[in-house]
Amino acid sequence: MSHRPHDEPTAVYRLYDATGVLLYVGASWNPEFRWEQHRTRKHWAHLVALRTEEWHPDRPSALAAEKAAIATEKPVYDNSWRHSQTGDRPEWLDPGGKQTVIYGLTSEIDAGRYAVGHVLQTGPVGRRFGVARATASSAMNEMTDRGLLKLWYHGRYRVLASRPSLN
Repeated sequence: MSHRPHDEPTAVYRLYDATGVLLYVGASWNPEFRWEQHRTRKHWAHLVALRTEEWHPDRPSALAAEKAAIATEKPVYDNSWRHSQTGDRPEWLDPGGKQTVIYGLTSEIDAGRYAVGHVLQTGPVGRRFGVARATASSAMNEMTDRGLLKLWYHGRYRVLASRPSLN
């Protein structure tokens, strides 16, 4: 919940993929800042190719427009399920991206690119493999189960082994 005034101009923004598919609709006083949050936190952020903004004179009118847009335009990553008892929670993870991170990091560790003890962070790993931080984190958690990494501190993992365990 924001403490900003409700009479401040607010944008309804839409995020599209390269083929024009609507991925997400949101509302914000600062869509650029909000995009940066999505870019680092959402598993689907790497799919975004276009952002549009539609400005409204105040927050209540923007929130009404956002709600109507979600209901009629049906974005792929629709958050309206949070506000209803019947909505299905969308898949939050990019399974293909997760496997890309697991394969890529495992290969790099196996090849000696990272020494035991080296620290890897979910944000930079996600950017390098073109996935969201959540997807990189999920991949790195799975690599922890395989004995390659250990969660060290808030999104930072230490390399534990130079090869995956066979158990």
